[in-house]
Amino acid sequence: MKGYKHIIEIKEEIAIDIHKRALELKNKINKNISEGQLDQLAIPKIENCMHCEYRPICNIYNTTNINNFENKNVDIYGVVIDVKGLEKKELKIQLENKVLIIKNIYTNESIKIGDSIFIYNLFCPDGNSQILFAMKQTIIKYE
Repeated sequence: MKGYKHIIEIKEEIAIDIHKRALELKNKINKNISEGQLDQLAIPKIENCMHCEYRPICNIYNTTNINNFENKNVDIYGVVIDVKGLEKKELKIQLENKVLIIKNIYTNESIKIGDSIFIYNLFCPDGNSQILFAMKQTIIKYE
């Protein structure tokens, strides 16, 4: 860390146990993939998914946990009902039961009214806020 070397002692039994569990997990994953049982691999809970970088391509996540406002970092799916701005955009998105305003969207993509859109990594000041803010790591995906 920071250029310094640190000695970390670990018991051999612990290393052997970690290695054994890692191999079991690898074999389970490979078996489920080869049998086409991908749904057995994901356990889509907010606490499992919120830091996962694969959320944009995970069908299970996108059908179970999208539009969840339990954290300040949220992902949404909805229909664009208004677009303002050119380079820096402000979007109005219709979710199932509410309308949100998304500010500070920087994109060269053409976003049009009526587009179905996923937006990942938005900042939500609180669970009741109707205004969300794009961040540096915000990802936009069209359906």
